[in-house]
Amino acid sequence: SLLVGKNSRIFSASMRVHRAFVAVLLIAAAISTSAQDDDDEDAAAPNVDSPDYKYITCMSVVKLKHQSSGFRLHSHEIPYGGGSRQQSVTGFADGGDSNSYFVVKGAHGKPCHRGAPIKNGQAIRLEHLNTHKNLHSHDHASPISRNHEVSCFGDNGDGDAMDNWIVEVIDKAESLWARGKQIRLKHQHTNYYLHSSANHKYGQPISGQIEISAVAKATADTVWTSAEGFYFSKT
Repeated sequence: SLLVGKNSRIFSASMRVHRAFVAVLLIAAAISTSAQDDDDEDAAAPNVDSPDYKYITCMSVVKLKHQSSGFRLHSHEIPYGGGSRQQSVTGFADGGDSNSYFVVKGAHGKPCHRGAPIKNGQAIRLEHLNTHKNLHSHDHASPISRNHEVSCFGDNGDGDAMDNWIVEVIDKAESLWARGKQIRLKHQHTNYYLHSSANHKYGQPISGQIEISAVAKATADTVWTSAEGFYFSKT
């Protein structure tokens, strides 16, 4: 993980500037990783254990790893063939794919300042970095399991209240969402949980990817952790 220090002044309040800078960081990280293949793994993330970066914070860019399958939450410019016909969301095995990055934002209509830690029970949005659409759900049936469909929705990061997800930290001793700790994401409107299963695999043209849906009950298949990302220190 590449961590951005708390004294950085390069970001403005503009999401457009934020996205552009993160894109530069992605390129830099790829170059750095290629150049350091023979170096110690810890050299790429010198601050990974710093307490400044213990928590998931607003405007951080993260990948979410499904605990039971190991797949990352993922999206791309491919719409569902049925249901809402909105942009599809899948689980993807390759942890290095940039289409698995999501920007952590405040709930619809609520400000969330860069570096503010995400609290247990807080409503957030997750904006897909590459397509600028928000993780979304509704009553449409998902393609394989016929659970609730999960899509990406909106334009340039603007969607609606159906983009809101409540963070439920599984460790009750934690009041904040800590990096690498297990969470569930509950859709604020439907009260359904973000879910996946390695048993629900797609065929062509996205063979090997798995379905992402939302379900009524919290189970082992509704557990997620933060993985790779660009993290802002707690303010």
